[in-house]
Amino acid sequence: MNGPVLFIVFGVIAGVVLNLSLKRSLQVVWFGSLVVVGLFVYLYDSILLLKWVISGIGLTYLVKYFGSLLLYKGRARIFSPAKWTIAFIIYCLVVSVVNGGYEDLIWDFKNYFQSVGILLCLSLPSMGISLARSFFSMLLFVALVQVPVAVYQYKSLASELYAGDRIVGTFGNGVNAIGDDSFLSTFMALLLVFSLSLFLKRKLSFFKAILLTSLFVIPILLTNTKMVIFYLFIGGVFVFIDGVKDRPLLSIFLMATFGLLVLGVGYYHYSKSYLYNQYLMTPGTVEEYVDRTLEYNTKNLKGEDLNRISVLLHWWKEHPIDEDWFQALFGHGVGASKIRGHQRGSVASSKRYIRYSIGLTTLSRFLWDIGVVGVLLYLMIMWSTFRIVLNLLLKCDHIPSDRSRLLVILLAIVVNVIHMAYKPSLLSNQAYSIFMYSMLGFSLTYYADKIYEKQVG
Repeated sequence: MNGPVLFIVFGVIAGVVLNLSLKRSLQVVWFGSLVVVGLFVYLYDSILLLKWVISGIGLTYLVKYFGSLLLYKGRARIFSPAKWTIAFIIYCLVVSVVNGGYEDLIWDFKNYFQSVGILLCLSLPSMGISLARSFFSMLLFVALVQVPVAVYQYKSLASELYAGDRIVGTFGNGVNAIGDDSFLSTFMALLLVFSLSLFLKRKLSFFKAILLTSLFVIPILLTNTKMVIFYLFIGGVFVFIDGVKDRPLLSIFLMATFGLLVLGVGYYHYSKSYLYNQYLMTPGTVEEYVDRTLEYNTKNLKGEDLNRISVLLHWWKEHPIDEDWFQALFGHGVGASKIRGHQRGSVASSKRYIRYSIGLTTLSRFLWDIGVVGVLLYLMIMWSTFRIVLNLLLKCDHIPSDRSRLLVILLAIVVNVIHMAYKPSLLSNQAYSIFMYSMLGFSLTYYADKIYEKQVG
């Protein structure tokens, strides 16, 4: 038995023990995945094996959820997002078995389902909104931790920097901070929006709001995730719409200030691109910079590199409906798109796509692995959760800070859907996966609380 598998087994055993207190278990997973592994990897590289332990614990939540349904004997309602999630899990397993991709399924089962159980467990009656409040308090702490870590990575890895891809905070995959910088900037953007919303709700003083905003924007500037500009804009609109009725003048002022912040972040990314890429064909104007960015992401590239548009066109080209309708609709099985050094039975990538980045984004991986039907099932999870949160915001009474939390959850859902076509974070970054499924799960925690209060039906 190799190391990673052994640590997954250990994680499963630890999960069984920890699940005796589900809330404590979740707190261990959250703090471990978002802080501990990425922070202490600089002292002990072997701590990365904890990721496998966390995966093992995460997989036990699926067993915990279904066992709890039997324990509650009908008292626990299975909400719409949970139903779609269960359908998604069953579908992925069936498609993989039908395609004969057993080995791929075994290797990628962790990436697909290590965090799904969190979403399901957070809908159980034993969960309370106090857990959601403590989770968001922890997120503020995690966000503060990212600032010195990101600055350290920027200073220590500046000579190796290209496109800011090593500025990942505590969400990296090794001592060299190789990882997904987009999650760091996305995470900080969500917490920045949360802070501004709390300020608008009079739950955060002006001084604290300015301080947190100033700190949270630092990692955003150090990364090179241009999409975060769009995320910040959407977040600003959400905060404005939510607060304009109660505090119209302040909301307008805040929206204008936030707009300047978004423009400032965008211009800084342009300036940084000029600084680090002047040995390339550096754009001389902002317009050229925007055009080149769009060209990179939309037009065909030479050779065997795919971008975010061509990776989808490539999938379409390889799956003509009249010839390959089954794989187009249902995919090749979980893990088929993941390129591995030994090509462990990979159905799609072992043919002739080794240098093609067919798994460039979550969307492209889903299309290769589970097909159009699988993508639609996953989007139904997002849509049903979005409707629940919107319903809670429009129809239910909440204390102001809870409205801010729900607003950020709503923003996280929108960001996650957009991010599917941008990065493979959901399937390649454990911290992102755990964070996003937790946000989705807490929408059900709030909904369950209102259900049992008979406020919504």
